[in-house]
Order: sequence, then C-alpha cells, then structure tokens
Amino acid sequence: KDLNAQARQMFEKAIELDPQYAEAYAGLGKVHYQDWFYVWSPHPAQSLEEAFQTYKTAVTFDDSLPIAHAILGEVYLWKKHHDQARVEAERAVTLAPSDADSLMYLGSILIFAGEPNRAIGLIEQAMRLNPRHPPAYLVSLAIAYRVMGRCEEALVPLQRAAALAPHFLQTRANLAMCYAELDRIPEAQAEV
Repeated sequence: KDLNAQARQMFEKAIELDPQYAEAYAGLGKVHYQDWFYVWSPHPAQSLEEAFQTYKTAVTFDDSLPIAHAILGEVYLWKKHHDQARVEAERAVTLAPSDADSLMYLGSILIFAGEPNRAIGLIEQAMRLNPRHPPAYLVSLAIAYRVMGRCEEALVPLQRAAALAPHFLQTRANLAMCYAELDRIPEAQAEV
C-alpha cells in the first residue's frame, strides 16, 4: 500500500512534467486499479473510475501500450462491459503476444465471458512465459477450474497461491468456496 502511494506520486510528477506521457498514465492507472482491487482506497468505486479514465487517457496518447489495454480490459470487466473488456484484452495480446500479463488478463476476462476452457490455456501459457508469476495467476487459473465445476483441480493452484501469499484474500475466498462446493465444510470454515 505504501509503495502504491509512492508510485502514485512519481507517476503524477511525470504527468506534470509531460502531460502526454502515456506510460505515466498507464502506471497511474495501475495504482488506481490496485487501490480498488486490494481495497486500499476508502472510496473503491472512485478508484475504479479513476483507473478507467487514466487508462483511457493512456491509450489515447499511445494506442500501442499492451498493459494499458490489458488492464483497461480488466476495468471494463468489473464495470460489467464484457464485450469491451474482451476487445481491450485481445488488443493487448495482439500488441504483445508473448507478454505474460496480457495473456493472463485476457484469460481472466474470458472466465467471466463464458470461456473458462480457453482461459485455462491462456493462463497456463502466461505462467510458462513468467515462471515467477504472482499468486494472482494461480487464483485466476483456479477460478477457471471452479467455474467449470472442477473444484478438486482448482485446489492445487489455490494451495500453491496460499503458500506464496498466505494473506491474499482472493486465495482464501476461493479456497473456502471450493471446499464448500466439495462439501468439505470444516476446511471451508477454516478458510473463512
């Protein structure tokens, strides 16, 4: 959270020095997105909207930034604009087909767009491209399995994510859901 605040200051300073610096807008957008995603902001809806506006500005100044399109796609997803989310994430992958984050974001979006099978392939590809991937990759993979009703398979990446980041809320929540769906109630309760 503190690093996010420091990053915000740096990106805001960069924008002040160059108001058309697309990468700085993309960085600031990620700060706002993380404030929303990790619930660091006292006003999460405002943080999501700020992420949305900042990423739109980034792609206006430079339409070739894959990460800007990828996370703009994520923001569209959470704003429930699934078609536009897919368009942005696919644009990111077109711009950088070997970028692990772009592939993971597209995979994450496809889970909620009704294509969890395709999502699994993309997320696994992202994990191969970035073997030091963050735990969020594992959680997205598990969510795809869970959406397909394959909770036993979802437990494997969730348990790996829990070992890497024991306090990551997304991991614990999905573990609880999987255990509950498998009728392993004591384990679900322990996760809650």
